[in-house]
Amino acid sequence: MWFTEEAGNKVGRIDMQGNITEFPIPKSQENVILASLSFDSAGSLWVQQYVDQNHPEPPGDDHIIRIDRKTQQLTSFIVPDRGTVMHRITPGPDGNLWFTELKTDRIGRVLR
Repeated sequence: MWFTEEAGNKVGRIDMQGNITEFPIPKSQENVILASLSFDSAGSLWVQQYVDQNHPEPPGDDHIIRIDRKTQQLTSFIVPDRGTVMHRITPGPDGNLWFTELKTDRIGRVLR
């Protein structure tokens, strides 16, 4: 099972024996937190990182980050809106990644 450590800016994995492994996600700036994560059809991990609305200064961009399954390379995609308070991300039947922006009342898409 995979999970995000929202304030710790890490993703984690717990195996069937109860062992936890953590993987740090580089911060785009100091006041960001993580939201949901998901896997695409190729097995790459996607995670949301947005500016913490409890600590909005300095303002900055929100991101969706892809960790390539094969190379472990991180690719960061800037979300067009700022202050999104992202909440969920999931692959759609079209192969794209879809995500929610709670604060802006929008749904976003990462084209694949």
